Amino acid sequence: MDAHADDSETGGASAETPQPALGLAAMLRRIAAQAIELLQLRIELFGTEWQAEKLRIYSALTGLLLAILLAGATLVMLSLTLLLLCPPAWRWCVALVLAIVFGALARLVWRRAVAQLRPPGGAFALTLAELARDKDQFTGS
Repeated sequence: MDAHADDSETGGASAETPQPALGLAAMLRRIAAQAIELLQLRIELFGTEWQAEKLRIYSALTGLLLAILLAGATLVMLSLTLLLLCPPAWRWCVALVLAIVFGALARLVWRRAVAQLRPPGGAFALTLAELARDKDQFTGS
């Protein structure tokens, strides 16, 4: 019975030795698969944010161009109308006031366009936040 017990113990020990190695390999494969899946998700998020950024910038620039064209046509027509309606002695004063008003409006429109082009929370804020969260999870913080 002793020989049989020794045989089963050694057989059991030799059978268990490959299991931790297989368990370690399986765990490493699972971790690698999860890392690849996580990387894939982050790349998809980056692509989605990149597309949103392109659409936002295109929309802002298109709106800005249209506003500039319409405002220019309107300002030319209004300026000519005002200059033709006022007496000749006042034309220089009206032209100066119009130039000041147009300059102030141009500055206001420029500031709004620049503010609209600035991304809320920085470029790719969601991707950066997710990567920071992943880093914290991997470092154990």
